[in-house]
Amino acid sequence: MSPRAITVISLWANQGLSSKKAIINRHPIRAEELDKQLSALLFRYAMPASWADKLRELIDKDEASEKADFVHRVAGDKETIARLSEKMQRLLDSYLDGDVERELYQDKRAEILGKKKLLEEQIEQATLGVSTWVEPMKQWIETAVSICKIAKDDDLNAKNPCVLKFSGRTYKYDKKKSS
Repeated sequence: MSPRAITVISLWANQGLSSKKAIINRHPIRAEELDKQLSALLFRYAMPASWADKLRELIDKDEASEKADFVHRVAGDKETIARLSEKMQRLLDSYLDGDVERELYQDKRAEILGKKKLLEEQIEQATLGVSTWVEPMKQWIETAVSICKIAKDDDLNAKNPCVLKFSGRTYKYDKKKSS
């Protein structure tokens, strides 16, 4: 993740999380009042749409940059592997012609194969790790933006998982007592 994205996230987190004081009322309250309090709590966590758009833009730029770097790095590693294969073939030819002793051949062969295997593993790991952070980041942004919609809704059952996720508290209401 880029430093720009981290800065924007930090701004959002500091703006939203620094003044969070949960409204805890241990006495039974009406559902309407609980809804109002939960909505106020959720609005503190809601990410402004303009911030989300900027974050998405930064993510797209970082993802494209990361993919370009990956392609460049893998191309270089593949070139090195091809050169190592050529070197291995020359070494084998020299050994078969009798120019190189067996021990020297085995040592050089092991060295070349080790380098080649290391590069192949690096390519494989790089392939698995390219942009793995993008999808979770996009989901996090969508969650932060959707909080606003959930807070505006009258469904307490939809608000409770969000409040639990962000504040660590659950709120219950009894429809019989609250009517």
